[in-house]
Amino acid sequence: MSLEDNTVVVMRSLERGRELVRCLLPCLLTVVASANQPRPPSARKRIEYKMAAIPQESPALLQRWPEFESDANLQSFLRSRGLGITVWSADDIDADPDRIGLGGSPTQVHKVNMVILESTATKAVAPTATASWPWCRSWYRSTSLDSKGSRK
Repeated sequence: MSLEDNTVVVMRSLERGRELVRCLLPCLLTVVASANQPRPPSARKRIEYKMAAIPQESPALLQRWPEFESDANLQSFLRSRGLGITVWSADDIDADPDRIGLGGSPTQVHKVNMVILESTATKAVAPTATASWPWCRSWYRSTSLDSKGSRK
């Protein structure tokens, strides 16, 4: 991926290859799960960022940590540690009301169907020796049952 003069250039993966895509900014890029192997979560980072919050969460945080005494003290603490999450409104970014929300969406949902697949037919299939893995059979046989009939 590269950024050059208000243009982003990315490689797009397709079923049968790749495609180089150039797009003017602003644009939306999405990433699929196979794009990267994420690091395991860090316990230290989770503890460090557990208080990260938006201003609307202040009442709940003040109940949990009353030692802050006021919303101003709490917000000051969060900002000093980089834990305050900024929330932007449409007015903050000078967004055109005709291009945001339901009215600005190019996609309109006309109908949503709930489909439940049901079947009343059943078919019993007898197990065969070749259908089960030897290690699975040996594990099953090696485990014993306790006095209540449950596996130990």
